[in-house]
Amino acid sequence: KKPAAPAMNIPRSAVPQAYQKASSASTTSSIPSVPSVSLEKPEESRTFAEIAAALSEAINVQESTAKQAEPESEQKLPELNLDDEPSVSALYESLGLEQSSQVATGLENDVLREIRDMKLWMERIARHSSGGRELPDSLQELRDLLLEQEMDAVLVEEWISNISERWVDEGRTWGPEKFMGSLKEQIDGFLTGRIADGIARDTQIVYIAGPTGVGKTTTIAKLAAEQLFKHGRKVGFITSDTYRISAVEQLRTYAAILNVPLEVVQSPGDLQRALFRLESCDLVLM
Repeated sequence: KKPAAPAMNIPRSAVPQAYQKASSASTTSSIPSVPSVSLEKPEESRTFAEIAAALSEAINVQESTAKQAEPESEQKLPELNLDDEPSVSALYESLGLEQSSQVATGLENDVLREIRDMKLWMERIARHSSGGRELPDSLQELRDLLLEQEMDAVLVEEWISNISERWVDEGRTWGPEKFMGSLKEQIDGFLTGRIADGIARDTQIVYIAGPTGVGKTTTIAKLAAEQLFKHGRKVGFITSDTYRISAVEQLRTYAAILNVPLEVVQSPGDLQRALFRLESCDLVLM
């Protein structure tokens, strides 16, 4: 036989009292109170079904009491006004100013005035820069001629700037010949130390290497023209640049213009055969 558990039974008579106390609490106070339940020991034993029914009724009483108290608590919450965001007019009032159409127009005019001033300053800076300054006609023609010859723009601006400063220092009284002479001095000073004796007479093969697009083919054509017409040497071409599209065709065009032989190689064996075919040439440019 199981020992009797010291469970506290809720008498059937306590349930009506709980209802009465819950209703009185809801009318007297807005705070939900837990209904007091008498836990007296019953004179007679109760079944588990009766105990469960009593407990469920007590819980329902508590929930109904809380639901009755909710509307009152909700009424006590402060109402939120969604229109309380600081408006432009409120900002003007906080600053002690009055908002009007004249104020808005004035602000817009100030912004436009600043934009116009910035534009004028940018135009002045561009006008006084190296690329936009006013140059005499003779110096401007020399500058345009250098740029048309695909000279480096930075180098051209450096030369023109030096010539312009000398022209200003000497009273702006130069003629076209003086500008040309000053430009030649700038070029000579730049080339000093950069040009050696060129290709020696006993050189038989000149190999030019470099990344794609730096001007190897064009340089070879210029060197060949110089050796042909200035030094009277017989020149031949060898190209191994079969990677770039139409590279061989470009060099073939130059070879046809200069009337020099051209060999295309793709392996060490091809190179030996090409050198054998060009054995009669004084100089081979590869």
